[in-house]
Amino acid sequence: MTGAPFWAAMWIVARELMLFAAIGFLILGIDELIVDLIWIVTRVKSFMRGGPRWSTADLPPPRADRHFAIFVPAWDEADVIGDMLSATLSHLPAHGVRLFVALYPNDEGTARVVKGINDERLFPVTLPHDGPTTKADALNALWRAMRAE
Repeated sequence: MTGAPFWAAMWIVARELMLFAAIGFLILGIDELIVDLIWIVTRVKSFMRGGPRWSTADLPPPRADRHFAIFVPAWDEADVIGDMLSATLSHLPAHGVRLFVALYPNDEGTARVVKGINDERLFPVTLPHDGPTTKADALNALWRAMRAE
C-alpha cells in the first residue's frame, strides 16, 4: 500500500499533461480547420451553381518559348523502359519538352533499348561511371546534361 500515493500522483500528472497536449493540438489545428471549412464552403457553392463551367480547352495554348524537361534515372530497365518511353513520348507535345534518360556504361541492355528509340525529344545521358549508384547521382548528371543542352 505504500506505492498508492505515488501512483495517484502519477495519475494526476499524466491527466494534466494529456489535458495540456489536447488543448495544444486544438489550438494548433484551428488554422487547418479554417482552411478546410473555406474549401468545403467554396465546393458547396460551386455545386449549388451547377459546378465549374470551364475545361482545359478554355486554357490558353502554351507559349512556344517555354520548355520543360523530364528526368528518368534508369538502371537495369531493359524489359520495361522501351514501352514506358514510347508511351510517354506519344502523350507529350511535339515541341518544348525534353526527356533525359540516365544510362550507366555497364547496363548495355537498357542503353541499347533507349538508344534504339528514334525521337528528337529523347536525350540519353551516359554517366561517366558504372552503376548502380544513387538516384541523386543520376539526377545530378541529368541536370548537368540539361543545362548543357
